[in-house]
Amino acid sequence: MATVSVSDPVLTITDDHITAIERVVAAMRAEPDVAFTLDQFAEIASFSPFHFARLFRQVIGIPPGEFHTALRYERAKELLLTTDLSITDICFEVGYDSLGTFSTRFKQLVGLGPATFRALPDVLETLDAADRWPTRRLPLHGESGGTVEGFFTNPQALPGCWRAYVGLFPTSIARSRPVAGQRIDPHEPFAIAGAPAGTYRVLSAIVPECGGAVDRLLPASSMRVAVGDEPVVVGHGPVGPVALTIRDATPYDAPVLIALPALDFPTVNAASTIVRDAFAHLGPAMGQDRAVEMVAVAR
Repeated sequence: MATVSVSDPVLTITDDHITAIERVVAAMRAEPDVAFTLDQFAEIASFSPFHFARLFRQVIGIPPGEFHTALRYERAKELLLTTDLSITDICFEVGYDSLGTFSTRFKQLVGLGPATFRALPDVLETLDAADRWPTRRLPLHGESGGTVEGFFTNPQALPGCWRAYVGLFPTSIARSRPVAGQRIDPHEPFAIAGAPAGTYRVLSAIVPECGGAVDRLLPASSMRVAVGDEPVVVGHGPVGPVALTIRDATPYDAPVLIALPALDFPTVNAASTIVRDAFAHLGPAMGQDRAVEMVAVAR
């Protein structure tokens, strides 16, 4: 686990600190549906709430509540694609009692609403079969702004063919769409152009090119990650180079919540347009009523 600098004085991390964080993360992962409080996390760690909150953020990179929320929505993604539970039941299963709040937050974090996300495997397979993937893929950026340049230090660690999604995020968690990003072959350098001025973390998810639609939407078991050592400050002109080292994801990495295949579209609206188009083609196979329902959801 990498130490991340925060605005508070940096703590000296000991083995006892790491063991305490491991206990808390294990509890989070064992019961993502439980609405833990900071006091409960601190009790598990055997520290005061204030000291634990500082410690967790320094070691993990984000506050404990944010990490736990990410685990809950990661579980929701799994349930949407691997069970027949209704969205309402999934909402309750991951510890929320308001479907509206759950659905709104899901869309903010994943980039698509839960119903659209659940239907994405059919959409991806349709796009694959019809070769309908957009010709304009990442980068995601505007017409002006700074550029973050960088490279992967160890692409030889990847057997076979892989794709890397590299993005700039306000915090150390890949939620919603990045402010700017690029999809590349990890053997090639990257140059993320059009980044608005600000301070960002450079985060990357590297996933196999092969695999079924569900595997691409739930890549945790096969995914590799890479994180910039320090935040980057973007103004006008180039920044970098940022060296990213590819490694296996660990239980202490926050889940990648964004639906990675959706990043192949330059905007959310472009993704929704393709989704609606795909459902129009799927109509005969899935039933017209279902196709009309899902087209409406994708709007």
